[in-house]
Amino acid sequence: MDAYTGATPQASFVMHLKTEKPLNGKYKIMLELNQSWDWNEFWTNDRFPEDKEYKTSSQPALVYSTDIDTAKPTAAYEMKTVGHSHYSGQDGSLTTDLSSMTTALDIAGKIVVKLQ
Repeated sequence: MDAYTGATPQASFVMHLKTEKPLNGKYKIMLELNQSWDWNEFWTNDRFPEDKEYKTSSQPALVYSTDIDTAKPTAAYEMKTVGHSHYSGQDGSLTTDLSSMTTALDIAGKIVVKLQ
């Protein structure tokens, strides 16, 4: 899977994904997660008045990551917050400074990847 989009669930959920071929090697799993309308004192509605995409985004999407090595498997891989994406999704940049993020950091309590 390269991408999935959908409404943010209001409770815990499990997502089952399949690959066409068995995994073999080292992989970096990344997840981008966002909640619209979560303004804070840094990410205000009028910060980028000319950017229509930003007006529905608020705090940028958080990016989570974990590394998987199928030669040394573990029961579960906990994803860690590694940064945030561009504030309106204009490019693939990753900003590692999370000091301006507030409620966005509370969207997910824990994200775990398990291989079967």
